[in-house]
Amino acid sequence: MQARTYLTLSRAEEANITTLSKTTNIARQEIYRVINELQNQGLAEKVLAKPVRYRAVPIKEAVPQLLFRINEEKIRVNKMAMGLLERHRNQKSNLVYHGKNDRFLLIGEKTLLSRRIRNAIEATRKSIKIVTPERKFVPALFDLADSLKVALERGSTIEWITNKRLDKDESPKVLSQLLEIPRFKLRYVAEGALLTFGLYDNNSLIVASNPKLNYGQSQAVWTNAFPFLELANSYFDMLWINSVEIKH
Repeated sequence: MQARTYLTLSRAEEANITTLSKTTNIARQEIYRVINELQNQGLAEKVLAKPVRYRAVPIKEAVPQLLFRINEEKIRVNKMAMGLLERHRNQKSNLVYHGKNDRFLLIGEKTLLSRRIRNAIEATRKSIKIVTPERKFVPALFDLADSLKVALERGSTIEWITNKRLDKDESPKVLSQLLEIPRFKLRYVAEGALLTFGLYDNNSLIVASNPKLNYGQSQAVWTNAFPFLELANSYFDMLWINSVEIKH
C-alpha cells in the first residue's frame, strides 16, 4: 500500500486523501495510516491547504534515501547477529533432552526443506530411496541433481520411484546423465496417488505432509523414529516390486 500510494503521488503534483483513496483503491482510513508512514520515512510531504493535500518526494531523492535506510538496517542486524554469536560462542546449554533418540521435526519453508534434503543426501553413505508423484518429479530432479551426483560418486545407490513415464522429448538431460550411472535406478509405477518421501541410509526420513502440492510447497516432517522408517521402507519395497525400470 505504501508503494501504491507513493507511485500515485509521484504521478500527480499533489493529491488529497479522497483522490488518493479512489485512485489507489485503498480505504480512506488506511490511506491516512499509509500517508503518515510515508511522511515518517521522508517520502511524502503535507501541503498546508484546504483541503490538505500531499506530494511525493521526487524519486531521484527517494531512492537513495531508501537504499541508505536499507543499508543501515543491514548493518544494524549484522551487529546484532555478531553480538549474539559472540555471547553464545563459549556458552554450554543448560537444557538437556531427556526423551528418547526418536525425533520429529516440522519443516515449513521451501528453502529449509531443500537444505534439509541436501544435507540428508550429503550424509548418506549407502542408499537413498525416493518416491515422488509425477508433478514433483522433474522439479525435485533439477533441485537435487548436483547433490545426487556427488552421492553416486561417493558410492551410494539411489532408487527412485515415480508414476510418470517421461517421453524422450521431454526427458531432461540431467536425467539421462544420472541413468548412465549404474547405481542410479529409476522405476515407474502405475499408481495414481503416491506419498512423497526420501529415505536416507534407512536411518532418516523426510516425508511431505501433503502429496498433492507441488514440490517445495508442502510442509514436511523429518524423523529418525524406527517404526516410521520401517513403514516407509516397506511401502517403498512394495512399490519397487510392482514397478517397471526406466532405462537410458
